[in-house]
Amino acid sequence: MAKAAHKGSRKKSAPARTQGKKQPGAAKEKKSRSKSTSQDSRAARELSRAYGLAEAGRKEEALAVAGAILSRHSEDWPTLCFTAELLCLMDRPREGLELATRTLANAPDNADIRLPILKILAEASRRAGYPEAAIAPCEEFIGRYGPMAPILVALSTHQLYANRVADAIETAIKGIALFPGIVPELHHNRAVGLFQLNRPEEAIEAFANRLTPYDPKSSARKTDVPGQYGNMAESYDKNLLHRKFSRTMAQLIVKTVGATTNKRILDACCGTGALATHIRAAYLVGIDISPAMLAKARERTTYQELVEGDLVATMAKRSDRFDIIASSVALYYLADLGPFFREAARLLVQGGYLFFSTDPAPDSMDIGISGPGEYAHSRRYIRRLAAESGFSEIAVRIMDHRGNPGFWWALRRL
Repeated sequence: MAKAAHKGSRKKSAPARTQGKKQPGAAKEKKSRSKSTSQDSRAARELSRAYGLAEAGRKEEALAVAGAILSRHSEDWPTLCFTAELLCLMDRPREGLELATRTLANAPDNADIRLPILKILAEASRRAGYPEAAIAPCEEFIGRYGPMAPILVALSTHQLYANRVADAIETAIKGIALFPGIVPELHHNRAVGLFQLNRPEEAIEAFANRLTPYDPKSSARKTDVPGQYGNMAESYDKNLLHRKFSRTMAQLIVKTVGATTNKRILDACCGTGALATHIRAAYLVGIDISPAMLAKARERTTYQELVEGDLVATMAKRSDRFDIIASSVALYYLADLGPFFREAARLLVQGGYLFFSTDPAPDSMDIGISGPGEYAHSRRYIRRLAAESGFSEIAVRIMDHRGNPGFWWALRRL
């Protein structure tokens, strides 16, 4: 957690000396200032201790320390800020939102101080399901201090959450004009807005503006996927978007194949096993690189096998065959999809089906970098791989993909 500068930690200017005889009340005033400085210093020490407890994972103790400070200094903005962020981390966003609002009301009139507070408020409002609560503070910040890229991102994001799609697109366009080429999130938000307005091809073009072409000769940035998903495993299925992934994939499978109860299915990057809540199989195998996600999948007791490991390497070790291989919202971690296609073709029976989704790249590039260790793939590229690997195309649809528009594919093994 980023530390807020406590008001007691700033240097005080020395009191002005009076000439000659002491003025009435001067001693009392000096004593009062000394007492106030001592109280601020104590609060700063206690807040520093609370930060240490939070960083050590002792969040309840940290919250108690912060609560004790606020019982004496109810409007102390650094403590309010700390507590608001801590409550969000403890999955108590409504309380966090209330304290973040109080923090803004008491914080100094300084953009550098108020910017991180506003970010906490925006995150709390999103988690609490009240995106509108962040819009007015963002607009007020821009009006007071001028447009800043992070605030424009937060504003357009929360306008999208609040279903103010036209406003979100307008904010994103303004931000792109002010900060060209340096804020990919604004291109992302514009793409999401256009997709929500049922303008899918325009949305793909807008998303392309956040991509940089992938150079296979350059070293790809590695992402700690097991660690990332290990931290998310416990709360993963509570996220509405995450639950939507598996439902979308199941609907695509059933619409294409029909009943699956007599099929052998490989769930590639199965995560918590949510796909198994929507379809049934004669034999279901799940592969995932995250032990924590697989532990959640085991709780469902619907998989005959769950295997931990790198997707392509684990597929390469198998010799059994499948009727269906499905991978939803996972292949964006792979730049070159060639090895995955070759293993899928080898493991599928003739006439078997391959279902997967990707972040979208324009046909002017094969592979684009959409984020650190994340990649987008064009339709032209996928079609070339499909032909080379012995697949025919059944369908490709532009649908919601981890918040942005993406390509959802149905292929069949020739």
